[in-house]
Amino acid sequence: MPRTGEADARQSASAQKPAGGRCDSGVKRSTRGERSPSPREEGSGPSGTDQHSITELLSFGKPTWVRGTDVGSGDAEPVEHQHYRVVNVGEGNEMVVYGYCWSWLRAVASALFTLLSCGLFALVFFWRPQWHMKCFCSPCDLQDAEYVLMKTTDEFREWHWQKVKFMYLKYSLQVQRPDRVTPEDTDEFSLLRKNISFTGIQIRYVQHQSVRYIWDPNKRSFIELRGLEQNVSCSDLHKNYRDGLVYQESQNRKLIYGPNIIAIQVPPYWKLLGKEILNPFYAFQAFSVILWFLEAYYPYAAVIITMSISSITLALYTTRKRYTMLHDMVQSHSSIRVSVLRKGSTSEMVSSSELVPGDMIILPQQEMILPCDVVLMNGAVVVDESMLTGESVPVTKTPLPDLCDVGTHTDPVFRLRDYKRHVLFCGTLIIQVRPYERFVKAVVIRTGFLTSKGQLVRSILFPKPVDFKLFRDARRFIACMVMVAVLGFVYTVVVSSVHEEPISEILLKSFDVITIVVPPAMPAAVTVGMVYAQRRLKGQGIHCISPHRINLCGQLDLVCFDKTGTLTENGMDLHSVVRARDRRFLCSDEELWMRVLTEDQVLATMATCHSLTLTSSQSSLQGQPLDLAMFRATNWVLEEMVSRERRMMQQNPLIVVKPSPSTEPNPGSSRGELCRFRSGIGILRQFPFTSALQRMTVIAKNLDEQSLVAYCKGAPETLVKLCTPDSVPDDFQAVTESFMKRGYRVIGLAFREFKGSLQESDINNVNREFVEQNMIFTGLVILENRLKKDTSSVFRQLLQAEIRLVMITDLQHGNRPMSPCHPIDLCPFEQWEETGAPPPGKTHADTGDSTLTAIHVAKESGMISSTEKVVWVKARGSSATSKASITWRSVREPPGTGPKLSQQEDPHPENEMEEARCPRGETIKVPHPEGGTEAAKPRTHLVIDGPSLAVIEDKFPELLPKVALYGTVFTRMSPDMKSKLIKGLQSLEYIVGMCGDGANDCGALRTAHVGISLAQLEASVASPFTSKRPTIECIPILIREGRAALVTSFCAFKYMALYSMIQYVSVLILYYISSNLGNWEFLYEDLFITSAIAITMSRNKAYEHLVSHRPNANLVSPQLLVSVLMHIGLCSTFQLMGFILVQMQPWYNSWDQGAQACAFNDTFYGAPAPKQRDGSGALFNVQWKISNYVNTTIFFVSVFQYITIAFVFSIGKPFRKPINTNYLFLAVLIVLYLFTLFLMLFPSNRLDTFFEFVCIPYIWRIYILLMVISHFVLSVFLEEMVTNNHRLWNWLSRVYCPSASLVKHKRLHQELQNDPSWPPATVSDSHRNSVQ
Repeated sequence: MPRTGEADARQSASAQKPAGGRCDSGVKRSTRGERSPSPREEGSGPSGTDQHSITELLSFGKPTWVRGTDVGSGDAEPVEHQHYRVVNVGEGNEMVVYGYCWSWLRAVASALFTLLSCGLFALVFFWRPQWHMKCFCSPCDLQDAEYVLMKTTDEFREWHWQKVKFMYLKYSLQVQRPDRVTPEDTDEFSLLRKNISFTGIQIRYVQHQSVRYIWDPNKRSFIELRGLEQNVSCSDLHKNYRDGLVYQESQNRKLIYGPNIIAIQVPPYWKLLGKEILNPFYAFQAFSVILWFLEAYYPYAAVIITMSISSITLALYTTRKRYTMLHDMVQSHSSIRVSVLRKGSTSEMVSSSELVPGDMIILPQQEMILPCDVVLMNGAVVVDESMLTGESVPVTKTPLPDLCDVGTHTDPVFRLRDYKRHVLFCGTLIIQVRPYERFVKAVVIRTGFLTSKGQLVRSILFPKPVDFKLFRDARRFIACMVMVAVLGFVYTVVVSSVHEEPISEILLKSFDVITIVVPPAMPAAVTVGMVYAQRRLKGQGIHCISPHRINLCGQLDLVCFDKTGTLTENGMDLHSVVRARDRRFLCSDEELWMRVLTEDQVLATMATCHSLTLTSSQSSLQGQPLDLAMFRATNWVLEEMVSRERRMMQQNPLIVVKPSPSTEPNPGSSRGELCRFRSGIGILRQFPFTSALQRMTVIAKNLDEQSLVAYCKGAPETLVKLCTPDSVPDDFQAVTESFMKRGYRVIGLAFREFKGSLQESDINNVNREFVEQNMIFTGLVILENRLKKDTSSVFRQLLQAEIRLVMITDLQHGNRPMSPCHPIDLCPFEQWEETGAPPPGKTHADTGDSTLTAIHVAKESGMISSTEKVVWVKARGSSATSKASITWRSVREPPGTGPKLSQQEDPHPENEMEEARCPRGETIKVPHPEGGTEAAKPRTHLVIDGPSLAVIEDKFPELLPKVALYGTVFTRMSPDMKSKLIKGLQSLEYIVGMCGDGANDCGALRTAHVGISLAQLEASVASPFTSKRPTIECIPILIREGRAALVTSFCAFKYMALYSMIQYVSVLILYYISSNLGNWEFLYEDLFITSAIAITMSRNKAYEHLVSHRPNANLVSPQLLVSVLMHIGLCSTFQLMGFILVQMQPWYNSWDQGAQACAFNDTFYGAPAPKQRDGSGALFNVQWKISNYVNTTIFFVSVFQYITIAFVFSIGKPFRKPINTNYLFLAVLIVLYLFTLFLMLFPSNRLDTFFEFVCIPYIWRIYILLMVISHFVLSVFLEEMVTNNHRLWNWLSRVYCPSASLVKHKRLHQELQNDPSWPPATVSDSHRNSVQ
């Protein structure tokens, strides 16, 4: 809360605006196209315009649009007060910010109520931050706010409050200001440096979840502080930061951005303890324990205290261990020495914590972990991005192009997602630095928590909550139980008042009813199943950081898979090399499949066109699998010739590749051909592979001939466009398609000899377009990558369990391995002929090799059956001459080319012919995700790529749910698009799992309900599950354990609900006669029976096989409610039966419980007590308040009910192993049954006195046993015939449940089954779209 120490700051802030908080209409604000405000005069106070220019020129964030009144337009007119703003509009962290000022009146009143409530209000304020803010502060204009209240706009509506802070910029550069203004001084960035250098400028900000929000007076809102990558062009980065920042400017930026550290403070135990014990669960436990101590129920209270302390200790240890792990993860680069260039001076060594956006740093030659995000200005750097990508493959970073220097008129805005090839991210390891000049320089663009690693850490520290349906239903169920407890409370007050009991005893008994109906041990009993499941998962190599998601694994009905590295092997094999010569391929059987290279330019291209690098020990190569496979096939060696002398002379460093000494001339080639590259080839410059260009190019020099040559490799359809027509074989399309149909990865090769048109001194400045023209096509490289061994078997298990499978491939495929499969053909509905020949102007190059390969993988793995229909969806955006359109093409498998069918598969040759013709309205049988088989209309498998999906999202949004429902293969998907797709599937009410192995999957892994990472690196830290096994065999394991944990949680919840209701009924019956259970009777029920059963009944292991139906995931479903209510009614009936029948016995005497009860014994167990008269005047023994016939009867009946219900609810198949495999639980049940039978059938004076029983006739004990047996038989019968009768519930759902009660994807599926226009049969859909 604000104190007097901030009075000056608030006074200074109020001095900058007129009374009432409105902006001064006389102050003209700078707008675009006008000159920024001139620097203030010496000694003058800070102005609002100065403050505005800071935030505007810093470009702290994206424009923030205000919902409601249109304010912040930048004009001089006064604006209305605004209590709130919406910040981060359209982003994942969008939230509403409200302004509040401290109110002494509200604060005093709230403090008084807190004292009167003995601190209860303080707990409520802790649980409800919005109430805390409204009770201590009053609403105000956001620009006058001392505190802000923030509410997220997502479905969780989380509330937080933060204090508004102030900072002052101290350093000034006025003494260094030049006499005349140069053109450089008038640019926006120079003005930025002037504005942030003036002493005394005040900036208001809020820090929330390690991110700063700066107050912008123009927009009159808080704007998220971002790095230097916002609203800056590539040329500006080169021009304005090439000399670095002056010291004073860097200090001001350090004040604004804070130190460059990812601060992970490991909190002390006392702070963690304070947060843990303020949990509502522990607060209720504290209330229950206090009540039990007042009732002298010491044993169970001590047990609950011991259990709570153990639980809290474990939670504190786990939480502190997580903080320690995160602290150690960022400590390696939090404080290192870095060389920084200062404008007007030489470089200096500073701590990495002092780096700010805009600093120019010099990258060292030795290995270093980067402390921030930087963009490379010159040279080349090889880095290991395994922290981000999860793949330990070196990546070569190239300098950011300065398009103005190369004569390009366009100056694009620097966007991080478009220029990742030039950005070195925080936490990545620099393996090698290749200088083109004396130093390799880079500009800092993001620091601290703004970096990529900082965002990863933030996602772990502040995870987005997951709406666990089980917890939501549990809260509703507990709310119903609280209502039942209130009824019991009222009943107890009325009955006890009638008996004229003391008020203190009435209150104790009434509150005791609440602790009985809502047992404090219920949350622990429900979660113990997840603890056992987590332990079993750890034993199978699956690490879990979010145990509550284990139950979600049991609800999965859709699983998405990344392809490369997840479904297929990481490595690649060279299948063959096809040479091109004299406009034809050498396609004889001997030469087509040859594995010995005989063409010199083919050999040179394969040896040079790659991004491989040597390890630090210079002993082995590192790089992409495709590059490694091609280079190793050449039998050449790589040497890095980066010497200190070459750096001092500013010569281009050379990476030399040359034949190994063991290389011998190939058959059919002369030794002279081989000796052409005897000295090797030096790689002078690399143009790395990009997904947009689909190719990679290098400029190299033959060290024997000293000639410059460009070598290029990439997608064949892209490469031939760069080659001269006379070098492309006439049968190019036929040959490439023949390999693509077999599922191989096809890489085209080309080269260009410059012959004096390019000098070595111009290599660093030449643009890529000049290099990649007039090339000569030399041939094709054919590679293959096989499925992992477990992929097909896992898919069979998942499909048998009716779990929908979806494949999502990455956007970049140029260096990613592909898989060999059976061939396919393409034919659009109503246009392509049965032969599979594409229409004029269409080639397979238009469809993309990555999509074809993904279809092959889906078919080979069993994700798509060979008899099922596959439709390729291709969307094109609108242009100046055409509207946006969607093309639907059927993918068919030519007869005789598919894989061999197993005995379980039906070849159906007639279906193949139908599929080849692609008829409209074709009917075949395929399984759909809702289960069963639909013969009326098949569930079509849609295949779509990322760009097409983006067009559909923009132009055809009504088709998105349908595409998401029927889409099976999604190709060329960026990380953001993967997350969007998973959100779309979740909007259809799927429970979605995601399995991946790299950084491209990190966002999707966090977005999915269940994310499983196969990477054992830092990138996988944010994933809920991490598998040590790099295969998808962990998916069935997770689903089995999840189903077992879910069923266990439901069984435990049902048992705890029945336990509380059984005891609730027992107590209410005894209250009716002014009696109660004794403390040792309570202890036997609560501790020895219920606690032992709750702990051991959850130990049932998961069943070995997956079945087609999933366990019930709705805690308030009719099936579960009927089961609970049925058993409550049954248990209550038998207890009431015992209560009524015992009073009808001839030996029953209400005022003398031991008179003639036992024929063999006429004495009462224990010393007789003096008789007193009750309120009605009848004689009543005080001792009989506990020890009476009704108490003894109700106790035995209820105890056997606890044991019977535990047995009934411990179901086994099909989700858990049978009860006889849970030996400990079975032993507990047997011991409890035998001991209770011993107490009832073989009475002992000592035990009867200890439990406060009375002597009852033996025949009545037999009657109780008959009631117990009857209850057991009826309970088992009703549970099996009603609750576990799946046929009954399926019939009831079909008869009484309309389709509206189904989840969204099932309703949509039913609608499309009745829609004759789905799937579309037209080639182009252009409805609703106009030319843009």
